[in-house]
Amino acid sequence: MRPRPCRLDASVSAAALLCHVFVVGALVTLVVGRTASAAAAQKDGAEPPETAKSQDAPADSPKAGDGALEEWKRLDERRREIAQELRRLRDEYNRATDRVTRRTLEVRFNTLLEEWEQKVEPQMVASALAALKADPANAQAAEMALESNDYEAVVEAGEKLLADGKRTAPLVNLLAQAQFNLHHFERAKELFDAAEKDGQLSDLSRQYAEVVDEYITAWQAEQELREAEAALPEEKQLPRVKFVVERQKDGRGEILIELFEDQAPNTVANFVSLVEQDKYDGTKFHRVIGNFMAQGGDPNTLDADPANDGQGGPGYSIECECYREDARKHFRGSLSMAHSGRDTGGSQFFLTHRPTFHLNGRHTVFGRVVEGQDVVDSLRKGDKLVEATVTRKRDHEYDPVTSAEREKDAAPKKEPGE
Repeated sequence: MRPRPCRLDASVSAAALLCHVFVVGALVTLVVGRTASAAAAQKDGAEPPETAKSQDAPADSPKAGDGALEEWKRLDERRREIAQELRRLRDEYNRATDRVTRRTLEVRFNTLLEEWEQKVEPQMVASALAALKADPANAQAAEMALESNDYEAVVEAGEKLLADGKRTAPLVNLLAQAQFNLHHFERAKELFDAAEKDGQLSDLSRQYAEVVDEYITAWQAEQELREAEAALPEEKQLPRVKFVVERQKDGRGEILIELFEDQAPNTVANFVSLVEQDKYDGTKFHRVIGNFMAQGGDPNTLDADPANDGQGGPGYSIECECYREDARKHFRGSLSMAHSGRDTGGSQFFLTHRPTFHLNGRHTVFGRVVEGQDVVDSLRKGDKLVEATVTRKRDHEYDPVTSAEREKDAAPKKEPGE
């Protein structure tokens, strides 16, 4: 049996999920239905997969005004052409009976899919905000604008459009979600409430609106906790790890992460132990979804077989710590454990672009980005984690309790003479 890949639920991500295998129906639906709301795009159950998002395809610079709309229309037309051809290839593949024909169709299908992933979609994401400025009623542009992870730019443009009286349902929902993603929860609540009153609240925004009050309270508590942690005496300061990453598009960058040892001690012990054994050095971010997260930590990405990415680990698992009463919540820049089910985490982790509230109580948050969120936001599938280094830790051993040790402890003990 093949190992289960570590999976994350992208139920409120605007990016639909792709598989590395030739799953024609799902992939055609992805491109054809690109304008569907992200709420309807929860395709992967509950935990993190090996999903393809846009790779190293530099996007054209966004144009302004009518030029932006023309560029958007050109890209959208190409999207439709690709979708139509994928449909045709899917149908031919299903009718084909010989292996050679199927293989030919598969190659053509994957070539078109690669064009979508590496060229058309990244360009649409890059052009989305400019297209929305030109046409604030463009719902598809509004949805895709968030996938750039540049929430600050979305907020700046959106608030200006509102101030200029260009209020539309797509714009209000986009702006409310962007404010939420930047931890501006009070402003997000104002926008959600206004959209609800005007009958403009989208299904996806409704999911945000249902937790915004909870997050107003949680964010206040989180900020107070962070202040208390910063004031700890030197010997009790939280551990920190630095990532040096090599990005295909943007070159080298650094991410500094602080670890929540007090709320996730075993998860932190595991992570620190793996970092100090150089287990992460050279691995790749095998799954990156804009407006959701970047996932890495799989040793399988060190080999030449992309088909097994997302299925690897350290050879053991650790228990989840997300069920503790003091468990931390997911915010923008959270470091959290990836897994394929409860207590199956090992080495894989993910860094969030936004508060992924639907993962609270399901994945263990064990750290946060303190420097380099812009680097996290710019990561693409295939970018390399060149080196991970522990820059600070407390004065004790970091030895995690693993599944092997739990099984050993649970095994029946033989009495002398048996």
